[in-house]
Amino acid sequence: MTSVFPVTELRCSICGRSYDPIPFRYTCENCGDEGILEVMYDYQAASVSLQPSFLQANNQPGLARWQPILP
Repeated sequence: MTSVFPVTELRCSICGRSYDPIPFRYTCENCGDEGILEVMYDYQAASVSLQPSFLQANNQPGLARWQPILP
């Protein structure tokens, strides 16, 4: 099961430069190791599929039940 939070971009926490989420990277090319990239999600798109009934229908035990809403 995949997450209902689609990733839109990776954004540098220092300069704000945006990167495509694929291939995944961790730091900004401009800012180096200090420019950690934040994962930006499309919460509007997620709100369409994330309904109470969606969570109620998932009866997997433990943490697996929450996997679709984890980033």
